[in-house]
Amino acid sequence: MSGPWSVVTEAEVLSRAGAQAQALPAGDVTYVVGPSATVVIVQAGDRPDGSAVQNLEELTLHEPFPEGIEARRAAYGVADEPSLRCAISRRAGWKDVSVTGASATVDRLAALVGWNGSSPYRPDWSSLQVAFGHQFPADFRQYVERFPPGAFDFVQVFHPYERDYSEDSTVYVEQLLARTDLANDIEDYYRFGNNPGELFAWGTVNGEFELCWELTTRPADTWTCVVADIRCRTGERYPGGMLDLLLDALGGTGRVSSLDYLREVLPTTFEPYS
Repeated sequence: MSGPWSVVTEAEVLSRAGAQAQALPAGDVTYVVGPSATVVIVQAGDRPDGSAVQNLEELTLHEPFPEGIEARRAAYGVADEPSLRCAISRRAGWKDVSVTGASATVDRLAALVGWNGSSPYRPDWSSLQVAFGHQFPADFRQYVERFPPGAFDFVQVFHPYERDYSEDSTVYVEQLLARTDLANDIEDYYRFGNNPGELFAWGTVNGEFELCWELTTRPADTWTCVVADIRCRTGERYPGGMLDLLLDALGGTGRVSSLDYLREVLPTTFEPYS
């Protein structure tokens, strides 16, 4: 668990977990579980007042974990959830680092497209989740919190804070559902919607391909993607999440065959909408 350090406020550390986060104390460690991430807070310093941890290289989390953490780990089926963050508290402030998974992947995407900025928005994930009917995948949440509304040439991710959605969670979901609703009249094709078994569009390529999650009853971070060409009534399943798909499509890896033509415009950069 190593990485670049930054000093942040206590409020900022806790905000990384998202709205209505729950704190689960466990000795010298506090787990803050929220919709955007699990934040691990360690009281650093020498014993007896501290945990003897001085930096993240020395930090190893041991069982038993609080019940809420065990449930979170079981839901993801891995030792640590994709959006895990750690912080070490000190008298002089808080040391924070992003560790693995979605946080690292969104950094790779930002580097690939030359984006050094950040998003000015702090989404209300609770309202978005209610409107959507599901928790959004961690990589999508990380994307929205890192990138403002914008596009990568022909490739666009539907950002909740685009002007068309009026910063209204219900309008956002309703417009994305309406975008693909006519495709439900096509026989023997994918169903579009926000129910398990249906496709929900999170982005588009030049209005020709819809970039979708294939919704299931499993945790959102297990959803895979479909690149749907509605006009030609075809689709390509992609065995990963939205950030991985973007990295492959924008990196010209050839792993998304229906989007191979994007190689003609690569490399590309991210351009925020004005």
